[in-house]
Amino acid sequence: MSDARAQILNLRSQSFLEMEKFGSALRDIDLAIELAPHVAAYRRQRAINLYAMDKLDEALADLNIAIGTVSKDSFLYAFRGHVHDRMGHTDLARKDFEIATKMDKEGADLARKFSQGKTK
Repeated sequence: MSDARAQILNLRSQSFLEMEKFGSALRDIDLAIELAPHVAAYRRQRAINLYAMDKLDEALADLNIAIGTVSKDSFLYAFRGHVHDRMGHTDLARKDFEIATKMDKEGADLARKFSQGKTK
């Protein structure tokens, strides 16, 4: 039951983020992580929420946790590269973009988009 509730909270967090209700988005994803801390997708969503709030250090920490859980998600590497780039960590950004590009076509597309500073 807690996994189903966590999924609902994750979806609601995404909706709040789209409405730019950042506090509500973060609250819901934090609850989802409490209920299902093993699910990397919730850390991914939390990182996206934190990025939108310009909390780059915290976003990076969540991306590192997510990558530690699911190392084969090219989005995580591409997005972490983007966060590194925004923080001025050019070498780390380049490494993450290279990893994402080698993983799959989606990773290559995302790495190209994020390395050009496009976030949508």
